This record gives sequence, structure tokens and C-alpha cells, in this order.
Amino acid sequence: MLTLSSRTTFKDLSASQDVTLWVHDAHFAVEIRKRTDGTLLHRYLSGPFKPDAEGSKQLLRWTPEGERSYHYGSHEQAFAAFHDGDPLTVEVNADDSVIGLHNVQFDLQVGQIPTGDSDTHLLLGGTVSKLKSNFIFFRTPIGVVTVNSKIGIKNAKVGQTMMLHIHRQHVVADLGAPNATAGVVRFVTGPLRYATPEQTSVTLWTPGGEQTFPADKGKAALAGVKEGAPITVELNGQGMVVAFYRPS
Repeated sequence: MLTLSSRTTFKDLSASQDVTLWVHDAHFAVEIRKRTDGTLLHRYLSGPFKPDAEGSKQLLRWTPEGERSYHYGSHEQAFAAFHDGDPLTVEVNADDSVIGLHNVQFDLQVGQIPTGDSDTHLLLGGTVSKLKSNFIFFRTPIGVVTVNSKIGIKNAKVGQTMMLHIHRQHVVADLGAPNATAGVVRFVTGPLRYATPEQTSVTLWTPGGEQTFPADKGKAALAGVKEGAPITVELNGQGMVVAFYRPS
């Protein structure tokens, strides 16, 4: 679940609009478009304050298309109070000008496997900081993200490193030991798709591309599961199949 909040904007959002969030290092971008025709209504860019050049009245911003410059517009006086590195969120228009300064925050919680029509793409790295019930508190560069272990993550421990990949309906979690003496345990979750008519192997998406896994250790877990339903494969540090699970 993604929550966006602001004291100064978002007042005109409606159910007929699509919201897209990009996060990159210390930067994030939010786009709001009409669902009917894709017309851009708002674009917000957040990150450290960084002038393009002294006296240029241009602000450098990370965007999903790369770094771009935006003219201060009517906000030159407001920008005079900022120092390099100060956090700042601006709204920009199609003419590459700043049209507003805002306070925007987001809160991200990973509580379920994305649905079939989701266009989610997420890569987060960090450390497991706390465990409570089924929830993993995952400390990342964008803050602490709450991850429900029911999406296909087993036996996480405080102090472990974790890489979390979400790609549409697919989730891959890599858990590593704090001292890196043991291999990385990988949990691959996605829609069940058999690779052979005999159902002796399954194919799932991974960050390195689609992989096929032998199903001999998954007979009990796979029994009665229809193709397209979510399934998890656990791999050990050598990339060998340990077990199959049905995500809760």
C-alpha cells in the first residue's frame, strides 16, 4: 500500500486519475494523469536542493527520464532561503518551470502480492531491523518499509540483509547473513506456470530473467494448485531448490 500525503497539495485528486510514484536514491517523483486519455495534470519532483549553476535561476532535478533543469519561475525569492542539499519538493510544468513548492511525503507498506493488472516495479535493499507477528520492518535508504512475510518470505532474522524485488505479479526476496559467511537464501514468488506438460518443473520470473525449477520437492505444496495461482520457491545459497510454499 502506498500513501501520499501533503499539507499543500493533492486537494483536487479524484478516482478518475492515475498516480505513479518513482523512487531513486534520495529522490522521488509523482505524476498524476487523467485515466481516460493520459493527460498530465501534476508532476512533483522531490530531492536535495541543487542549483544548476550560480546565478542561473535554474534548479537541477532528478526525473524518471534523467536529470533536468527547471527555471525558478516566480519562486526565486523562496529559493534564496535554501542551501545545497536541503530537501525540497517542487511542482513543475511542461515548459520546464517551477510552478509550486510543496511538502510531500509517502509511506510504503508491502502487504500483498501485486494484482494481475499492477505495473509495480520495485527494488529495495536494506536490513531487517525488527520482526513483529507476520511483519518485517525493513530499514532502507527511503526509510523503514513494513513488509508482510506472507508474500513469500520465510524465517527472516533481525540483522539480516535483504534485497526485495517486485516486478508486476512477481516478488523475489534475497536474505543474507549479517556476517556474509553463509550464502544468500532466495524466495521466488509468482504465478504458477508449468514448464512441461508432465508438470515436472515450473517457470518463474527472477531479476536475472525467467528460470525453470524442478518440481520434485513441491509435490505436496503444488497439489491442487491451479496455474496462475501464486507459489513460492525457496533456494539455498547454491541456488538449489529447498522447498515450495503457497504464500498465505
